[in-house]
Amino acid sequence: GHLRRHLTMEPAVVYAFVAKGEDIVIRERMGVSGKFEKTAWEALVKLRKNKTGTKTSIKVQQYTMNFKLVDDWAFMCMATKGKGSSVAFLFLKEISEAFFDMFTGGFDDDYSEFSEVLMKKMRKYANPATVRKLVKIRKGLSEVKDVMVENIEKVLKHGEKIEVLVDKTEVLRFSSDRFQKQSRNLRRGLCWANFKMKMFYILICLVVIYIMLATQCGLGLECLFSDE
Repeated sequence: GHLRRHLTMEPAVVYAFVAKGEDIVIRERMGVSGKFEKTAWEALVKLRKNKTGTKTSIKVQQYTMNFKLVDDWAFMCMATKGKGSSVAFLFLKEISEAFFDMFTGGFDDDYSEFSEVLMKKMRKYANPATVRKLVKIRKGLSEVKDVMVENIEKVLKHGEKIEVLVDKTEVLRFSSDRFQKQSRNLRRGLCWANFKMKMFYILICLVVIYIMLATQCGLGLECLFSDE
């Protein structure tokens, strides 16, 4: 069927739902009507059956149907094609995180409470300034990612140098460990030698004192124990 817009300002996201298994637990639309709900559900069934991935985007007329699968859960949004899939997946990221912050996925959860959150997010993405800002941020992140990939490729091209550097690092680490072990052994040896030297000096002093006393009092040192 043909889709009709009711708003003068074209929103980025015109329809969204959250599904668990075979059931849609919450859905919202903004400014459109038509038979796209059936098309979206049929697309989701095929995606789950083919297991093409956790994120998929399908073009339908002037819109894209974008899906994010998380275990048995599915988050879907239908976005205007001109906004780009990156904006749609940012939206899906926001609503999935908000959903799992609110609910545990249990049978007692009242998912109707998420209706207000879902509509609030859709209104947010209906603001052209917000969408431009998100696109700008996304573009900046993409450029950073490209630079990171380029740097990683350069590193991979110099794999041999990295291996040599790692080998040298291992040698230095081994040498450092061996040096520390030798230092500990040397320190212990010096302490023991110093102790033996002190004991030797004490013994010499005692011998000298004994000789001096023995010269005056005899070998038995009788004078030391005499009452006189």
